[in-house]
Amino acid sequence: MLEMVNQEFKRRKKMIRMFPNAAQHLRLALKLRLKSLNALPPNLL
Repeated sequence: MLEMVNQEFKRRKKMIRMFPNAAQHLRLALKLRLKSLNALPPNLL
């Protein structure tokens, strides 16, 4: 049961990585960029 939840979570994380235009991801990326611009790979910016 927990394993299925973990797999779903990982799948969603992958999707968020693939679709950086998702509002939630953009918000997160902005926060991270404010902390350190060099920490994120260019494809996430």
